[in-house]
Amino acid sequence: MGGILARLRHDQGLTGHQLAEKAGISQGQISKIENSKTLPSPEDVRRISTALHASPKVVETLVDEAKQQQQLARTKGTRRPALGRTGTINQQEVLDEEGKAQHVRDFQPVLLPGLLQTSEYTRRVLNGYNELTYGEDSKGWPDTAAAVTLRAQRQQRLYDTTRHFEFVIMEAVFHNRFAAVEWPGFMVGQLQRIKAAAGLQNVSIRILPLDTVLRYPPISGFTIMDESTVVNETTAGTVDRDRGRVSLYIRVFEQLMELGTDDLDPILNRHLSRFATELAEQAAEAVRTGP
Repeated sequence: MGGILARLRHDQGLTGHQLAEKAGISQGQISKIENSKTLPSPEDVRRISTALHASPKVVETLVDEAKQQQQLARTKGTRRPALGRTGTINQQEVLDEEGKAQHVRDFQPVLLPGLLQTSEYTRRVLNGYNELTYGEDSKGWPDTAAAVTLRAQRQQRLYDTTRHFEFVIMEAVFHNRFAAVEWPGFMVGQLQRIKAAAGLQNVSIRILPLDTVLRYPPISGFTIMDESTVVNETTAGTVDRDRGRVSLYIRVFEQLMELGTDDLDPILNRHLSRFATELAEQAAEAVRTGP
């Protein structure tokens, strides 16, 4: 919520002091809300978003979200699955789980791992999920903005050298598209980000090439936190703390790692070349057809 409101303020070109005057809320409170140091009340959200000239629909969406966050804060202690149980999990809970983990192992057969995604990649993927929820993706934009902000916070952990991150990605992921014309440009930046992350001393990335002979079909992605928790990335997203099942996921991950290669440049450069060619073709077509 704080990230969404901060983005709206920046879009309006207002300082925190100016917004505080317009909304009738102290600048200190505005700062705490935007930096997620305090949970804003629905009334605060209404006053801030109205002062930022958000549309009535966006205002009501944000207020409803604030109400849900308040309710979540009240019930969070009883919602979290106990050790050895399963249940659903949201972005904030993933953030919390990762905050405690020293060793994170992430396998993805369809999407790039969240910790490696650029903001544009994340935004396009989440808009698709929100379209399923709301019926049209524009209604889910506030949710998407909040999730992008949370994911950016998660990605800062890659630079904590006391933690160890291992990623296994199927090469088919680079062929999956979540936008049309603009996708090649997004992917050029995305592939460069993967190269940069692979250079971090505490990060290991392996790719399963397209011609890899698989031992079994990997149906969904999953993330293992230390030796205790698995987040299974189905459409709903589930968390599992059963020790036996966590051990099974660890064995699966280790087998997939053995099949992957850490010689990333030939694969990434091939896809960079492919997307760069698409960009050049788009530019040539734009020149040919004119405005």
